[in-house]
Amino acid sequence: MAGVVIGSPATTEGFLLDLRRTISECITENHYGTMYRLAHEHGAIVMSEAVNPAIGVDGMEYARYTDWIGSEFWVRAGQNWKPNDVCDATAGARIYARRSTSARRSPVEAGRIIRSP
Repeated sequence: MAGVVIGSPATTEGFLLDLRRTISECITENHYGTMYRLAHEHGAIVMSEAVNPAIGVDGMEYARYTDWIGSEFWVRAGQNWKPNDVCDATAGARIYARRSTSARRSPVEAGRIIRSP
């Protein structure tokens, strides 16, 4: 995590992979899983947009706890920092047999409201 190799590169990479998977599982189960269970106990559904890559969650794993999977895409953006949103949402919907998915485009680009594509 600090760029220091402990033991060997393979040992360090193995540790980091395990850490990242643990963080992803904790967020998936304790955030998305809890919200999903509570919503269903009260007759509601869960709509969740694809996770931000800055959050340590597997891009499709959260879809297990989402009834309606959403995503967003950016048009004319200087950099696309969420390139897998639509792909992750679509794949998650297929893997977990969700019938509904959506995609929206960001209404703001370069600080301006965009009214048409």
